[in-house]
Amino acid sequence: MVEEAVAIETATHTLAASITRPAADKPQAIVVMFAGSGPIDRNENLPNFAMNIFNALADSFATANVASVRYDKRGCGASGGDYITAGHSDFVEDARHVVQFVREQDDFKQLPIVLLGHSEGAAIAPQVAQTIDVDGLILLCPFARPMREVLLQQAINRTHEVNAMKGFQGMVARSFMRLRGGFVRIQQKFLKRIEHSTGDTVNFGKATMNAKWFREMLALDIQTLLKNIQVPTFALGGGKDTQCDPLDTVALHHLVTQAPITTHVEENLTHILRLDDEAAGMARYPELVKQPIDDGVAERCIAWMQETLRW
Repeated sequence: MVEEAVAIETATHTLAASITRPAADKPQAIVVMFAGSGPIDRNENLPNFAMNIFNALADSFATANVASVRYDKRGCGASGGDYITAGHSDFVEDARHVVQFVREQDDFKQLPIVLLGHSEGAAIAPQVAQTIDVDGLILLCPFARPMREVLLQQAINRTHEVNAMKGFQGMVARSFMRLRGGFVRIQQKFLKRIEHSTGDTVNFGKATMNAKWFREMLALDIQTLLKNIQVPTFALGGGKDTQCDPLDTVALHHLVTQAPITTHVEENLTHILRLDDEAAGMARYPELVKQPIDDGVAERCIAWMQETLRW
């Protein structure tokens, strides 16, 4: 494969990106990748937590003769702009700039273009497809219910996870949880604080939170967005995903009715796209992230593209 660093200009800042191409043959398609929530770079790495998801997918796609583009979010990695004051709409607008950049490249003008989104990116991709013609969507760990429900369910899942922890570590974790009033109560207090905010950011505890982003995500009508998808779509959920319920992936069969939809839930797949045969939970992430992402993720995406785009 061949990788090239590029700069993509928006009206206010520059997005740093990578184009990955097959080493020899002309690519059969190009995939543009949109990351999940948080201050994430082009490889879906956080400052203290390297997931290395999109670079792994880019390598696998190149081996299958598919080019790809991935980029650092605004204010993250080598990109300009400010992350903490940005809303979901700002990230959607950045995504549109990236896809438009791809459309304008002579090497890619005749290629089918597929938008791949992971987590929040799975909500960004359909919005971009509403304004720019593309040939397909790949939604990894999508959500299909209002964000308030998603966030409260995450708190419930975290409570169950802590209650199931064994030994001294479990005892300490449960004591800490009770001391703070429980995850659900904390989440409810946070949501109330967000709903009464008006600025781009809000202080909660000792952290500065991107209030604009949360307000826009809480207002997002995700089901209507999914119902309006009009291009072939592949959705992959994880049976061990405690952040985006795998039942939401199944629900896409009933929501996406204007275009062909293929869904699959991988039994032991987690939100960070690693397999885990133990009890589901985010506490396992530091150990799981030491492993590469599941090969089956890229394999299923590639197989779907080959069948859908007919090469």
